[in-house]
Amino acid sequence: MAQASDPGGAGNETDPLVAIFRLCTEAAQIIDPAETPRLHEAMQELLKEIGMEIGRRLNARLH
Repeated sequence: MAQASDPGGAGNETDPLVAIFRLCTEAAQIIDPAETPRLHEAMQELLKEIGMEIGRRLNARLH
């Protein structure tokens, strides 16, 4: 089944950024911060940046 395009780029299942965010969220859940603290911290920072970009895209779509 073909997916509809999302010209705004955020808040849609077809947005690659949303898919990346979901994958990173899943990965972050299996990273043990005690075992690899730097990796855990980097993953948290990446999730924060992706979340902010998704927020910017949503905001742009609303205005």
